[in-house]
Amino acid sequence: MAKLRLSSINKAFGGVDAVKDFNLTVNDGEFLVLLGPSGSGKTTVLRMVAGLETPTTGEIFIDDVLVNGKLPKERDVAMVFQNYALYPHLSAYDNISMPLKSKKLSAEEIDKRIKETAEVLQIGHVLTRKPGQLSGGEQQRVAVARAVVRSPKVFLFDEPLSNLDAKLRVTARGFLKRLQKDLKVTTVYVTHDQAEAMTMADRMVVMNHGVLQQISEPDRVYREPANMFVASFVGSPPINLVPGAIVKADGSAKFVAKGNIFEVPVSSDAPQSEEVYLGVRPEDVVVHAKPPKGGWTARVYLQEPMGSVQFLTLDVNGTKIVSQTQPNLSVSLNQTVGFSIQHEGVHVFDAKDGRRMD
Repeated sequence: MAKLRLSSINKAFGGVDAVKDFNLTVNDGEFLVLLGPSGSGKTTVLRMVAGLETPTTGEIFIDDVLVNGKLPKERDVAMVFQNYALYPHLSAYDNISMPLKSKKLSAEEIDKRIKETAEVLQIGHVLTRKPGQLSGGEQQRVAVARAVVRSPKVFLFDEPLSNLDAKLRVTARGFLKRLQKDLKVTTVYVTHDQAEAMTMADRMVVMNHGVLQQISEPDRVYREPANMFVASFVGSPPINLVPGAIVKADGSAKFVAKGNIFEVPVSSDAPQSEEVYLGVRPEDVVVHAKPPKGGWTARVYLQEPMGSVQFLTLDVNGTKIVSQTQPNLSVSLNQTVGFSIQHEGVHVFDAKDGRRMD
């Protein structure tokens, strides 16, 4: 186990900044997820920790030891790649043994470690098979076994579940999370899948264009997004963003939607502004099949039944708002319904720089 620290990391490729002024501490035994869209710099950060890329500026420490000048094999980290990087001509057993052979361990010690790891990962029955004879899930476990068998200080995972089908991904992410907790190895996990980030992370880092946008526990990132990018990237369906203004009077404040289609009380700390966005999660938009007298109304533009929930897209005088409702709410397309907004679930974002104002 180890603590990982990145201090003032910058990385440029041909004059293009891939990572900018990146500072991060991963605690001993922590499962930290780097989340962001393609091109956000998350894999570049991972590769710099592994020693596969060199920072343009900045320092990387593992257990308070500067590793910038160390080769990948000298850093005592294990990386699992997106494509698993298994040798196709070798058996699963031989693939797993590669890092142990490089350490020149005895055949008895290698065999002992492989069999112990295979038992934990439940792949003892496939050790004699080659990668081409394995399912996607089995290949993924062999790749994980090759990392685990080394007993490294840090695990690095680069989107290891992206090649699996949807059902297997759900099973695999639960398996990986439990395995990491049992082994207590410091882990950095890269993904663009917010479901993986939300369900697996102790803390998550949201990145965009090489810049760290927010770092916190998954639920806090979801409930208290630092800016409009984080709010819109984390959450499915995405957060509703409605343009409007903040109007203050008599010590209180309210958000007035563009076109004055509805008003919502907001924190009195929110400054008066003519250009803001109201952010409200779909689960905080409540739909009433029968419009209440004097309440807000909308037209049902789209229905998306999902089994346990139903998503309704409402047309409010041309503004589209998504609501998460119970599946038994009986409405139909183009029906006029009422809606309300849970005030405690709203956020106000500056339209110019995207920062959260409430």
